[in-house]
Amino acid sequence: MGDRSNVIFIDQDISGVQAGVGVYTHNCGSSLKHRVAVAINYARPRFGDDSYFMRMVISNLLNKSPEGIDSELGWGIYSYNSTNGVLFEEEYSTIFVNCMIKTIRIGKMNYTFEDFINQFTSE
Repeated sequence: MGDRSNVIFIDQDISGVQAGVGVYTHNCGSSLKHRVAVAINYARPRFGDDSYFMRMVISNLLNKSPEGIDSELGWGIYSYNSTNGVLFEEEYSTIFVNCMIKTIRIGKMNYTFEDFINQFTSE
């Protein structure tokens, strides 16, 4: 049993094939929207600098996890390509963070970074 979900950071779109970095959580799925909103707000100074932005968000997620950043448990990082789909099982919808156009998609819902931060940081 777990509390599983994924965050996908899209930083490339080549002929409709999106690619980027995926982060899997085994224990934080139910709180992941809040955690991602807080981490994106933290990385606000690097909006527009995708590599630093992604590093800041991922570091924030791992640093504030119950397991801690050095644990062998809890989190995974993988390369993502939209032709392969999400690589891990999940109980909560994947959060897609499009770094290029500064939007977030969860299922059929779309948010700007600002809207997502405003809606989910206070949960």
